[in-house]
Amino acid sequence: MKKQFRQILVLSETSRAFGCDVLRGIQHFVQRQEQTEGAIPWRITFEDRGLTDELPVDFDSWKGDGILSRSVSLEMYKKLLKKKKPVVELLGDRISLFPEVCTDEEVSAKMAAEHFRNRGLKHLGFYAYGTPWWITVRRDLFIQQAREMNMSCSVCPDCQGQIQTELTYPRWKEGYRKSMMDWLMSLPKPVGVWCAADIQALKLTQACHELGLSIPDQVAILGTGNDSLLCNMTTPNLSSLDINGEEVGFEAAKLLEERIQEFEKTGKISMSITKNRQFSPIKIKPTGIVTRMSTDMIAIDNKECAAALRLIREHYHKDVSAKWIASEVGVSRSTLDRLFRALIGHSVEKEIYRLRIALAEKLLRETDFSVNEVAAKTGFDRVEYFVRSFKKIFGDPPQKYRNRCKVK
Repeated sequence: MKKQFRQILVLSETSRAFGCDVLRGIQHFVQRQEQTEGAIPWRITFEDRGLTDELPVDFDSWKGDGILSRSVSLEMYKKLLKKKKPVVELLGDRISLFPEVCTDEEVSAKMAAEHFRNRGLKHLGFYAYGTPWWITVRRDLFIQQAREMNMSCSVCPDCQGQIQTELTYPRWKEGYRKSMMDWLMSLPKPVGVWCAADIQALKLTQACHELGLSIPDQVAILGTGNDSLLCNMTTPNLSSLDINGEEVGFEAAKLLEERIQEFEKTGKISMSITKNRQFSPIKIKPTGIVTRMSTDMIAIDNKECAAALRLIREHYHKDVSAKWIASEVGVSRSTLDRLFRALIGHSVEKEIYRLRIALAEKLLRETDFSVNEVAAKTGFDRVEYFVRSFKKIFGDPPQKYRNRCKVK
């Protein structure tokens, strides 16, 4: 007899923006199950919790079909193993024996570094408090990206060293505050600082104000998580990397459904082996960087290149060309391209193209404009070229990409 519903236990925090985004993604999957003919609906067991909270008091007596979990302690992990139920892990530390869905940290670090490079910055910094695994991963990948892009990168003393166990955020102690402020003053200016989380970017912003450092002209600040409350609470408003928690949640739920179906057919739960992992993490690409005032600057020493960048930002969505930009700033196109490749890392045309594609992706996600309208509003004179270009970058043509976003 076919089940009327599946009972799913969700162990994800509501105390952080990323955890809430993950929950929204799970919710989208639950809605899809209800609307899909022949699919077994999900019923969710869930409670308000923090990331480091213990398991629910009734966990031992819970009898359900599968578990979605962000497991932060060895004790919690062992208890999940004993349940002998399909589990999908959401933490992203890549040490779980369970299948795992996580943010693609490599892509995140590259996006952050490119965001600063495209503003002409040569010096970068990385700020966070402590060294839990996720901070250490972002720190090391950001340093690597800076090196590959021929930029310097300084790390705040508060997040140097080896990985520590994930702990709750401590009180903002004067010792750590002084260390961070001394580090800020020591940085070459202008500098772009990537913060491992929006809440930490908020602390950095407050320190800049106290030190009299101008944001973004002296210190451009980029957060992580795109927590709209925190990002819009800062002055100036905080640019932030949206690490796509909703898709992490949706894909994790989708994977759990597949695992449950496999378990129902075979009666076995395939596990990974500690020294020879069977499962590779499913990595979800960040949505992108939501640019606000904290990184809205151009730090280019060359006046022609800086002027060209300003013109591109003002006109890229119109019928504009590299030849016209060069003419407006009073240099030849070949000269301007040579300056761009030396200072920005790519040509004038590629910068125009990059901004057009980014705007197109945003319009597809956030509006109901047709594909033809999106192409027209982003400066593409031929829809066919726009569709090919978009598919080359995002893997799907525009309409399919939009549909995929809406399903979630």
